[in-house]
Order: sequence, then structure tokens, then C-alpha cells
Amino acid sequence: MNSTVISIPSENGDSFSRKKQLQSSILSLLPCLTKMKIIHDYRNLIHSIKVGIALVLVSLLYLSDPLYARFGENAMWAIMTVVVIFEFFAGATLSKGLNRGMGTILGGGLGCLAATFAQEVGGIGNSIAVGTSVFIFGAAATYSRLFPNIKRRYDYGVLIFILTFNLVVVSGLRELLRELAATILSLEGCLQSPRQPSSVPVRQSVKEPCEAVASLLAVTLRELGETIMNMRRCQPGMLMVSKLQSMRLELSVSISPSRLGALDNGEGLAIASCVFLLTEMVDKVEMLAKEVEELGDLAGFPPK
Repeated sequence: MNSTVISIPSENGDSFSRKKQLQSSILSLLPCLTKMKIIHDYRNLIHSIKVGIALVLVSLLYLSDPLYARFGENAMWAIMTVVVIFEFFAGATLSKGLNRGMGTILGGGLGCLAATFAQEVGGIGNSIAVGTSVFIFGAAATYSRLFPNIKRRYDYGVLIFILTFNLVVVSGLRELLRELAATILSLEGCLQSPRQPSSVPVRQSVKEPCEAVASLLAVTLRELGETIMNMRRCQPGMLMVSKLQSMRLELSVSISPSRLGALDNGEGLAIASCVFLLTEMVDKVEMLAKEVEELGDLAGFPPK
């Protein structure tokens, strides 16, 4: 009886050949993968170097005396900007920069308008106007971030808008103290200037009114501080204002042309600058006394 032999392919042989093919394919890809990893590491290194160079350049705003004298503590924002917006890809960095610019401009502009309006209202309306504007713009901007299209493209810009607007409109309430501190520092620099007149008679001509004004300013600022700290009125605010106004009149008489006419231009300018800064301080302390008086009325401070 005849028999037919049917050959059945070996599964082990086929699987072995497929494994060999897979291994050879993987081995052929290894050089490409290694090359891609080297390129990726190289790009990471270049990006890190770029960030380091940018930080060094903006740090010059602090390290260089001429630049620091021009920008002052505001140089901090340049360093923060580099750290925050510098991305791996140039397009992402540009997008973040544009978002930050638009958010800063819109937030700063609207914040200045809101702060100016609040200052015009004055009194308790000042705080109400500031609080209302912060609520409206903050809530509206936060709600807009929930839309997918805005969140995908402008989320960072909206965030910067909220931050800038709140900083500007709220800091406007403390602007008077900053201006007073800046005037005091300017007066200190003016008094230490080598251009101050060396003649004793010239100094004596303005010494008495300047010392009287400085003494009154010190007493007034101390009383205003005690009023706020103790929540009690030291003396009526209008009485402080009347004293300051009379002292300002005495200062204006001390730099009359008849007194400064005998001095040369440098000495006369030095004296006039000091007296002008003292007058500016009197004006700002007068405004501060009115603000503290309004605060006492709103809070119901009892008399001392």
C-alpha cells in the first residue's frame, strides 16, 4: 500500500528566523537612535547655555553701576522675565514674550486708569473703587481662561494681566509714602553734595527756617505714626496742615531773589534745590496728614 508524505513546516524554525530578522532590524536602528540621542542632548546643552548667557546679560543691570542707577530695583523684573518666558523652542519663547507684553500693557494701563479714578473719588470711595475694579477685572479675566481657545493660546497673557492689574491698582494706595521716601533720599543727596556753599553767612541765612521745617516734619510724621499705631488721634489733622502751610510760606521767603542775588549761580542753585525739596516734603506730609485724618474718621479713632 502506497503512502504519501506531507511535509509540515517547522514552527520553531519560522519563529527563529523572525526573531533573527527582528534583532537585525533593532541592531540596524541602534546607530540612528544613538545619533538622535546625541543630537537631543546637544540641543539641551545649547538651550541651557543660552539661558545662562541671558541671565548674565540681564544681571548686568544690577552689576553695572550706570545701569543700576538708571533702572534701580526694577532690574529684578528683567531677571524674572528671562527665567519665566525662556522656552526650549524659539516659537514658544516668542509666544510667551508676546503674551507677557500684551498682558503687561493692558494690565498696567487699565490699572493706572482704575487707580486714578479711585484717587479722584477719595475717602472711603477710594477703597471701594479699588476693591470693585479688582473684583470685576479679576473675575472676568479668570473666567476667560476657562475657554479652551483662550487657555491654549493666551493663558499666560491673561495670567500676567491679572497680576499686573492688581499690583498697579493696589500699589496706588501706597504711592504717597513712596514719593515721600524718594524726596527724603534726594534731600540727603543734595545736603551731602560738595557743591553746597562753604560760606558761613550763606548757610546761616537759611539755617533757621530749614531747621524749623525739618523739626516740624519730624514731629508731624511721629504723630501720624502714633495715630495709626495706637488708633488714637494725637491732634486734629487740620491743625497739622495749617502749621505745615505756614512753614511752607517761611521757606518760600528764605529763597527770595533778594537773599540769593548776592550768591554765585552754583551756591544759589544748591540752596534753592534744598529748599525746594523741603517744600516738596511739606506738601507730601500735608497730603499724608489729610489721608490719616480721613482714616481716623472712617475707623472712628477716639481722641488721645
